[in-house]
Amino acid sequence: GLSRFDDIMRLNYDKNLEEFSDIIMRHLAELFNATQGAFYVFDESENALIMTGGYACTTQSVKKTRFTVGEGILGQIIKTKRMVL
Repeated sequence: GLSRFDDIMRLNYDKNLEEFSDIIMRHLAELFNATQGAFYVFDESENALIMTGGYACTTQSVKKTRFTVGEGILGQIIKTKRMVL
């Protein structure tokens, strides 16, 4: 799984952020048998997580595409730098 993930990242590094995010999410969804997932990137200038892609969802179909540090589960993960399961 991890070597395939490395190959996918290496072969797609030149894609734009949205395409790259979708490719990564598609692979992770297959790897973890997920039914849905979203890919967020931390924007330092805005101090926020911004959704850039997804699997079985889009930036138009989710309720919230931006989370500031400390806001919601995603924001809390960034604030504390700890994984939440």
